[in-house]
Amino acid sequence: MRLFLPGAGNKINHIRNFMEVPGVSRVIISDVYPWSYGAFVADAAYQTPPFSAPEFLDALDGIYRRDPFDVCIPIHDASLRLFSDLQTGTRRYPFILAMNPPETVDVIADKVRTYEFCVSHDLPTLRLWTLHDFLALGQYAYPYYLKPRHINLRGTSRALFMAIEDAHDLTYATEKLRGREADFVVQEHATGAAINADFFCDREGTVKSVVAVKRLAMGASRGISRGEILFDSGLRPYVERIAAHLKLWGANQVQFYVDGDGQPKILEINGRFSGSSAFVKAAGVNYFEYFIKLLRGEHFDILEEPAPLNMTSWESPHFYAESALQALT
Repeated sequence: MRLFLPGAGNKINHIRNFMEVPGVSRVIISDVYPWSYGAFVADAAYQTPPFSAPEFLDALDGIYRRDPFDVCIPIHDASLRLFSDLQTGTRRYPFILAMNPPETVDVIADKVRTYEFCVSHDLPTLRLWTLHDFLALGQYAYPYYLKPRHINLRGTSRALFMAIEDAHDLTYATEKLRGREADFVVQEHATGAAINADFFCDREGTVKSVVAVKRLAMGASRGISRGEILFDSGLRPYVERIAAHLKLWGANQVQFYVDGDGQPKILEINGRFSGSSAFVKAAGVNYFEYFIKLLRGEHFDILEEPAPLNMTSWESPHFYAESALQALT
């Protein structure tokens, strides 16, 4: 099986873990930047325009003609909406598009819709406002947290994530985002332990495995950089309700904050392989291999339990005379 991971230039662990799965013969990636890390790890790498550019789909066609693949796996936030739209569009492709259905992406790609989903299904979540509605409140109990409303802004230069600690922060954010208020939301301040519940579903949305990871630190890309495996987190019932209602399949993640009394609040629903996926695999539960089994239509149960494990990460330099990323023209 030949895989294509669009925009996976900084997904080193995802690339390597897919390359290790039996039956995967080639892992191809694309990225915007010629010196993306993944270009030096993947079997092949191609430079493309951003997902938001009209020319991206032509580049996708060009990659397939030059280096045909069997499955496209969108694992970059900014690509989910684009590839979701391809599932319902008139343009047809000769490869499998391995992702959640469009109606699921519609909910998880918009923070307002995610919040409304949680409220309507009586799932505990952090209070959230559009930036426009937040500014209309007039009175505030700081702190809050500001972030992009739409998933396609994440990982782009137009994104802004910041804590709003006081009126000065609010004024700064308001000025910086003037005219773009509709693209941002403000969330209630989260307290407690940050926990990623990584989980795996079959095609019917039945949860086959849940692994909880305590997030102790984040890296520059906002992925987990330090963490530990948790046991008996009590989050599985919430995950199962979310998965059943949203028809999630494959590898996904729900981010929670759990307070000192053990009460969880849902922060985000990530409908894709997460930054914790490699950690979960290292702990003994290989969602990468199960994902390929799912694509092949194989029946399986995930019986493994994660081993007690901690993770940390750091960077080291690598030196090359030229980029491994190939141009399409």
